[in-house]
Amino acid sequence: MDVETIYAALFIAVLVWWMWRANNPKKKPAPQPEPESTAFTTEPGKPAPETDPFLDAIAAARLSAERESRTEGNAYKKAVAAQFSDDEKLKARLAKFAKDNQLDSALAQLWDEMRSYPAWSKRDDWQQWNKLGIDNPSEESQDFKNKTMHFGYHGTAYSIVTRERDGIETNTHMDFQLLENGEEVFAISCEVVYDDYMTWYRPVDVKAFKRRGNWASMLVQLFAKKQLESEKSSANFRARMASDIKQRFAE
Repeated sequence: MDVETIYAALFIAVLVWWMWRANNPKKKPAPQPEPESTAFTTEPGKPAPETDPFLDAIAAARLSAERESRTEGNAYKKAVAAQFSDDEKLKARLAKFAKDNQLDSALAQLWDEMRSYPAWSKRDDWQQWNKLGIDNPSEESQDFKNKTMHFGYHGTAYSIVTRERDGIETNTHMDFQLLENGEEVFAISCEVVYDDYMTWYRPVDVKAFKRRGNWASMLVQLFAKKQLESEKSSANFRARMASDIKQRFAE
């Protein structure tokens, strides 16, 4: 094949390719969908939860109800505190007065002194044992732990109601309620203390205090008598001991 023939063949091939290209234009590639925008994340790699108007409304209503309830509750507590603050202050003041003046100790110790008086009052020598000068002592017993002692003093009727109750662990407590003419006027709670074969009552709290009547004067006067009788008894014991020394010892 000569050179002219080769060029003619190439020319024809180029012409054929150009004509095919003109009849078959190159198609543009289909546009690719844009990538979805990355959702806002509260933590790396974790998309924010999808919102739901219905559920969001419930959550918002709950928060609003909680705020309203909290606000109303605080206002109510303040109103209650303001209403009863005077009563609480009165209780604190009278309880402190009772403790400062030993009215709580007087009630417990006087009961301990007088609890045998109802039985002793039946003796012929009762007046010898009536160190406190009370009238007509008597006792009612509901059971072993609940008793009431009645007595009179200067024309007024008094009662001491006692209730023994078990405390936390092994501690025992005793409640004392003082009645004047049948009305509660004073009440305390005590811890029962057992020490060296002795039992005594340690005041813990003041439960009632009525600012009227003669009960406080009665407690003060009888408590002073009790202390005086204790001092006399101690002095008499010392005198007996001194008399014994005089008889048994000599220079």
